[in-house]
Amino acid sequence: MKTTLRLAPRRHLPIAFALASTLAFSGLAAAQSYVSLDCPGADFTQPHGINDRGDIVGNCDGASQQGFLLHHGAWTPIVVPGALATRALGTNNRGDVVGRFDGTDGTSHGYLLRHGVFTTLDPPGSTYTAARDIDDLGRIAGFYDDADGNEHGFLLENGVYKTLDYPGSLATDAYGNDALRRVVGLYFDSDGNAHGFLWKNGAWSTIDYPGALTSEANGINILGLIVGAWDDASTEHGFVKRGGHWESFDYPGAVATTPFGLNTLGEIVGGYLGADGNIHGFLRTCGN
Repeated sequence: MKTTLRLAPRRHLPIAFALASTLAFSGLAAAQSYVSLDCPGADFTQPHGINDRGDIVGNCDGASQQGFLLHHGAWTPIVVPGALATRALGTNNRGDVVGRFDGTDGTSHGYLLRHGVFTTLDPPGSTYTAARDIDDLGRIAGFYDDADGNEHGFLLENGVYKTLDYPGSLATDAYGNDALRRVVGLYFDSDGNAHGFLWKNGAWSTIDYPGALTSEANGINILGLIVGAWDDASTEHGFVKRGGHWESFDYPGAVATTPFGLNTLGEIVGGYLGADGNIHGFLRTCGN
């Protein structure tokens, strides 16, 4: 039986720092270190984004569904005032946070949290919105449903929503973006099969892990590293891609693994289904 983990739902760098990050990537396959992450008192933890300071955002379910910020070991709740549930889905190096919340109107809305102030984000005509990532220039990637129930990706830039639809697709979700105006995500082809994608300045390319039944691209950093998930006949695995190099990985001992975001240092966050039947978060770093 196949096990699938479908978790509900930059500025230019100094040359020395960019070189260090590139060297860090070269050691990803050889030396990784994993840390399991669980919100205190929660039975479900799902990290979604990480910035270069190591701040991690995500969501956890316990007595309530709420977002979180994990900073230097301290867990801080993120809750949109008046919301029924809040999920934090992305962050940048300025400390901005984006996500979605369930409103009392019975639908989901996107939000931006900046300097302690929440701003609701909804493309015109949307009936469901999720803001999934934000780059260091403040551009926001996400997806929304229109009045007919069709799903579209979007890139919000300077107050203007640009709709992103992979050509010929049934549905498109934008999941991650970077300061070079690249967007990654997921689309369903005319047969209903799921594929990852990369969009850059109007040009589309498919991101499919070799031999996978389905793929999704969930995050990209300024160095061009892409993280995502792929399915085989039995379960879901994570992947890291740079250029033509692919690496598949699984959290040690996990039943299924889904990475959602990464930073410039190549540190990756995501979720995994444990042998205990619970969904836990993880942080993957480059070991020594």
